[in-house]
Amino acid sequence: MAFEEYPQVFTPGAPITKRSLLYGREQELRDLQRALSRPGHHPIVIGNRGVGKTSLVQLGLQSLGESVSVYRIGCNARMNFDDFAGDLLTKLHGGTLPTEVEISTSRTVKGSGSLYLAKAEASGSESTTTKLDGPARRKAEPWMLFQAISAHRKRLIIVLDEYDRVSANNRHSKEFHENIADLMKTMADESGQCDSRLVVVGIAQSAKNLLGQHLSIERSAREIYLRPLRKEDIQDFLSTAEEELNFRFAPGIKNDIATSALGYPYFAHLVGLECLDVMTEADPAGRLVEQNHYDSAVSRAVDKAFRTELRKYSEAVSDLTADESNLIALLLRYPRPPTRSIFESHLSTRNVMEPKDFNAALNRLQFDKKLLYVSRNSDILRFSDPLMAPFLKKHPQIAKSRAFLPEPRAAVEEEGEADDEDQRDLFD
Repeated sequence: MAFEEYPQVFTPGAPITKRSLLYGREQELRDLQRALSRPGHHPIVIGNRGVGKTSLVQLGLQSLGESVSVYRIGCNARMNFDDFAGDLLTKLHGGTLPTEVEISTSRTVKGSGSLYLAKAEASGSESTTTKLDGPARRKAEPWMLFQAISAHRKRLIIVLDEYDRVSANNRHSKEFHENIADLMKTMADESGQCDSRLVVVGIAQSAKNLLGQHLSIERSAREIYLRPLRKEDIQDFLSTAEEELNFRFAPGIKNDIATSALGYPYFAHLVGLECLDVMTEADPAGRLVEQNHYDSAVSRAVDKAFRTELRKYSEAVSDLTADESNLIALLLRYPRPPTRSIFESHLSTRNVMEPKDFNAALNRLQFDKKLLYVSRNSDILRFSDPLMAPFLKKHPQIAKSRAFLPEPRAAVEEEGEADDEDQRDLFD
């Protein structure tokens, strides 16, 4: 690959499309491919923003080749089931919604009779075609949509991307989740007739939370949870990029990028792309990313994120309570992400926040605002985006809170490896 193609390797604005650039997701990729190959299984791909969900799905679907048709439906906050069905049916019918559809059914028939005293038996099939109002004339229902999917000439993979955007404040959200669950259950129950699949992708800590707590689809839904990558996985990606493009990072820079990424490949792609942009702007023939290039790249990446990716967080920060602002402001003071239990203990023992207030603030920041998340295995409390910390440090409301809160004086170990004794006295 020529060096000039580096925007095809570092792709913060698009999913990875080259298998050799996907690191640390071997098991999840196998889980996705198995779910798609086994009758009645519908993958639910979840994790935090920027962790690589869409990349995993795209690469997993590549292996299916031309034997399937893939349709991606992007969800939004105001979406209802009619919107989803209309979008899908428009794609199935080449850009227009039909006003009339034909549903064909067949059944086996048997009969007997006599001819010239000789008995005879016969069997055959009987077909019936029924004309119904199409989706342009009637309200969408899961069974109607299933019939349209099963009648399609090819196996379908329907990807519902950004499913978490169907807001709980949307008055249609309950009906939307119920109908998606009904459609998934119907497709699983009728998998012998139709081997098409739903693939649901969204930000969540569990499939139940994403799909609205619908227990009826537990048998069909196959949860695939993407944790943040290991630091070594991100370093391996950066090393592969060096080999593919024939350039080098100066000593220490790959480690700095992998450490700052907090396990998010999105951040590594963003900063890596900016590094090469800065380097080539200084010297078009340059092939060594030096420290000054890296420093400028991080600054530019954060600035661009403020104007694009992180703009969506402005509304989430605009109506924070005092407890929520204080919780964020204190978290920003930690040199490394703390465990949830230790962080709660620090606030309680120093009379900064009572446990019940801490839990209420954290739940809202995690599930409603989606600014924070707690690792399911290590209990580590992190920001939902590695660029969130510099964004929030500059926010006036958070900056005001930070001015009146104590400063941590001891380092917090990564991945929750330090015990309570090591982290007990963090504040002056």
